[in-house]
Amino acid sequence: MKNDSKTKNRRGKLRARTAYHEAGHAAVAFHYGWPVWLCTINPATIAPIYAMSSGKRVRLNDPGDAIGFTKHYDPCYPTQIRGSLYAGNIANVERSVTVGFAGLAAEVRFDPSCEKDAKGRACGDFENVETTLRGRFGSFLPDSVEETKNRCRARAERLINRGAVWRAVQKIAQALLEKETLTEPDIEAICAAMPATIRGQK
Repeated sequence: MKNDSKTKNRRGKLRARTAYHEAGHAAVAFHYGWPVWLCTINPATIAPIYAMSSGKRVRLNDPGDAIGFTKHYDPCYPTQIRGSLYAGNIANVERSVTVGFAGLAAEVRFDPSCEKDAKGRACGDFENVETTLRGRFGSFLPDSVEETKNRCRARAERLINRGAVWRAVQKIAQALLEKETLTEPDIEAICAAMPATIRGQK
């Protein structure tokens, strides 16, 4: 019984952290004027996540764990690219990376004690950032990949710490904890309270 209680408590905390993580992605994507189509912390909607460790294929997420997923418009995604990939689109590349780091920034602001563990759980976000910067757009970057990552991560943290953006994160996270899955109308209704002067800024 004691172990069951500890497991339940651990999963409750992890679920809350996951909600804030996904809310961070959603709020910053909305801040950039990008539609957020889906935001969920329902593990039933998330496929198992595997990785290679010491030559063995291991599952990273337990079936009962809260695993999140946020689907939003991303101008750097292959099927959503518009126009040529140079100068004018570098800003969108950095915005995409900033949104990628926003989940970790929100999770750590919600629970600063979880930073080390949160970095491990954000491996999917880091992988997407690496793919964007090294695989697709590396030759177009004015700075090194590491400089770009550091700049975007710092920007994500600044955005998450903005009053209106953080309030949107809190509201989205609370809604996720109540409903588990939010659709575009749900997120638009929550984020509509963000001042117009906050939206679409750097």
